[in-house]
Order: sequence, then structure tokens, then C-alpha cells
Amino acid sequence: SILGLESSNSEEHFDRGLLHQSAGRFQDALAASDAAIRWSPPYWEPHFNRAQILAALGRPEAALADHDRVLELDPEQDDARLNRALLHFERGAHDQAQGDLDLLLARPRPSAKALCLHGLLLLKHGEAGAALQRFSQAIDDDHALADAWANRASAHYRLGDAGAALRDLDQAIQLRPDPDMFHNRDRILRRADTSAVSPAGVSAC
Repeated sequence: SILGLESSNSEEHFDRGLLHQSAGRFQDALAASDAAIRWSPPYWEPHFNRAQILAALGRPEAALADHDRVLELDPEQDDARLNRALLHFERGAHDQAQGDLDLLLARPRPSAKALCLHGLLLLKHGEAGAALQRFSQAIDDDHALADAWANRASAHYRLGDAGAALRDLDQAIQLRPDPDMFHNRDRILRRADTSAVSPAGVSAC
């Protein structure tokens, strides 16, 4: 191993962190990412990976700080901006999430995940019709994005179309069998209140 000879090799630490991360060894991945950052002039990649590790470890504030650093180093890193928007959304900081999404949605071709997350924000604000359009745009861009189908089902249901909601949930379940999706489908079939059907799969948008 290069590290046996040169412990200050940032790229070797970075690569080792990726291996730990892919194997689910998040504490080891975090230590390797810390070393990659410590032994190098600033570059955005280890901060981006460390942010993902910190989020997986349930440390959203620290993950946000790393995404902030990524965007300081390279403001065009849209994956970091989207991840930061999602973290803000999950914390209930909707204004900050919207700020990042405004930039992402201004791109010539916004990503399906950005469109999906914007739909979730619209749904949170009670704008089910506008959310439905956003989820449909996300599906048009990426037919395999299960969360867009699941969340469009919620929009359909809130607009009073249980049949369309069930069709979208069936498609979402085909793409990714998720307990929340089965739960919502069961709720609709038992004619539950609309308040009992919540957006599914928020974390994947």
C-alpha cells in the first residue's frame, strides 16, 4: 500500500475512503476522508464524499458544512447543491432548500431529482396541482425514478384521484418495493383520509 510508505498521500486516503464507503463501513470511510482532506490542498471531492458519509451516520449539520465547502470550492457542483437542498428539506428549512432549487431549476435541463424535490416542496405548501406537474416532469426525464411515481401518487390522492394514485404506486413498487409505498397503497385501498397518505421516499429525490 502507498500509505505504508507515504501516509500523507491524499489520493490514497481518498480511494480508501471510497472502498470503505461502498462496503458500508462509514466510520472507517469518515476517518479516511478526514485524512484525505488533512493531507491535501483544498479540492472538493473528499468534502463531497465526507458529506455523504456524515449524512449516512445521521449527522446532517456536519454534512451540510461539507456541502457548503464543496460549493465554495466549485459552485457548479450541482450534485452537492441538490444534496444540500435535500438536507435542508428534511430539516424543515424549506426556504434554504428553495434557494438551492431555484439555481438548479434554472439550468437548461434540470435533473429529475431536482424536479422531484421541488414537487415535494410544493406538496408541503399545499400546491398539489403544481406538485403533480413537477413529478410528471421528473418521470418524463427519468422513468425509473421510483420516488417521483410514489410522490405523484400522493399528489393524485390529494387531488381526489385515488385510481391514478394506485396506478402510480403500483409502478413505484415495481421499481422499488418499499414498505412505505405498500403502506400508502393499503391506506388508499381502505379509503383512508387524505391526511393518512404521506409523500413516500423523500430521501431519494
